Amino acid sequence: NRRGVERAADPAGEPEPADRAPTRQRRPIEPERGDLSRAHPPGGRPARQARVVANDEKLLDAAIALIDERGADALTVADLVRLAGLTTGAFYARYDAIGDLLADLWLQRGAAVLAELARDALEIAAELPRIDPGRLAALLRATQERRVVFELLVVADRVPELADIIDDSVRGALVAAALIGATPAEADPIGLGFLAIALGGIAHDRIDGGIEGDAERIARWLR
Repeated sequence: NRRGVERAADPAGEPEPADRAPTRQRRPIEPERGDLSRAHPPGGRPARQARVVANDEKLLDAAIALIDERGADALTVADLVRLAGLTTGAFYARYDAIGDLLADLWLQRGAAVLAELARDALEIAAELPRIDPGRLAALLRATQERRVVFELLVVADRVPELADIIDDSVRGALVAAALIGATPAEADPIGLGFLAIALGGIAHDRIDGGIEGDAERIARWLR
């Protein structure tokens, strides 16, 4: 953010000439990407704040639908705003590029979906040697959100904005789910095995969906 230049007070206490341009006020510090709770400073207009948050949700919902249909590589601003029912200006008022939106999508939706999947895997592992078929089927279900999460994991190495945050975020999600700890000895290998099975099922679903290049990208990520 550009900040207005502040002029130091005259030590003699003399008033500034009347024809001198007034000092520009500082703009409020912009929130970090993905922090919707700080989208506006306290005292901001509630209607505008609600509209901005609503637009964010529309963009993220549209991104999920388009990524699931075509893959993250095919996502464009034009298609995104068309599906969201917004203008190009509304997109660039929030994000600098598609990569910023993908990073926000991971932080706002993806990390929570991965953490939930990890918790489910850990709970099934804890029930061994007995396994509830219904719970196992639920773990292996390739929902739209899970498919998009997997797609973000696959493309992260090519999207700098996503690569910057995804490794620590994935680790945080797995720690929060108690699937891994601070050291390898604290990891639950059986729970991790069930999580790998679930991700493998999603990989199979994505390949069957005919998304170009998925097989090679997914194999590289799984290695």
